[in-house]
Amino acid sequence: PLADRINDTVLKLNKTKAAKRANKILLKRRGNVDSGGGLFANKAEPFIFNIRNVESLQVLFFEVLDLEPVKERKHGGGSVDKFFQKKYKDSVPEVKMYMDYNKLIKLKSSFADSILKTLNESDDAKADGRIRNSYWFITVLTGRTSATDPNMQQIPSRGEDAKIIKKQFIAGPGRIL
Repeated sequence: PLADRINDTVLKLNKTKAAKRANKILLKRRGNVDSGGGLFANKAEPFIFNIRNVESLQVLFFEVLDLEPVKERKHGGGSVDKFFQKKYKDSVPEVKMYMDYNKLIKLKSSFADSILKTLNESDDAKADGRIRNSYWFITVLTGRTSATDPNMQQIPSRGEDAKIIKKQFIAGPGRIL
């Protein structure tokens, strides 16, 4: 479900007028982009706008939507960091979609991928389908424990998307955690 939500968010952003205009600008700059296919192919305009590409985001936010950057990047152009996102999240739908995308990617990489990796690589998990993480006492200066592989102490609890992860840790009927 998380991968589906990520794909839906990307498709939703790509269908906006602003993303289509950004794509046209990027195509003009590249100049040599071929739509592919062959003799009888549909020669529709290729879509090269990419939500993971800094240049695409800069064209979308700063050229097409004409937003003011909050700060500049070291390598030129405006930054689309958390300060930029916080400033425009309520007033610009494309920025909100980009924020949603980033949250989903973080959930997937931090939790879903880690849990799946543990289930596939741990001999214990292969045997019974249960996750057993590691707790560390010595490496923590505060006197508390630290959990790794995966970090079960930081399972997300808030938000609709976090529930996708959290429901993996609900005990079945007649069972306890």
